Amino acid sequence: MNDMVWRIKIEGKDHVVEYKSGIESGEVLLDGNMVNSKGSSYMGVLMKKSFTINGKPAKVQRRSVLSENWELVYEGKVYESPEQAGITINREEA
Repeated sequence: MNDMVWRIKIEGKDHVVEYKSGIESGEVLLDGNMVNSKGSSYMGVLMKKSFTINGKPAKVQRRSVLSENWELVYEGKVYESPEQAGITINREEA
């Protein structure tokens, strides 16, 4: 399972989005609280988790079916995987 953390600022407030992914499962936490999310899969591979931040749509998604890289999308803006984005300060592998 991979744990990824994005730290973003929305309307002047800092938010932490965490994604704990497995092969066919995943959990999204917003500011430490589990959010209502649903997954989509392609051939049993989890592709995205959708949720809201401040009532606006957001999602954590794989960049491609074979990719291990995940990104956060909020209001059309893509926050790439933590290593590449510079907005994320934590990635842990469990």
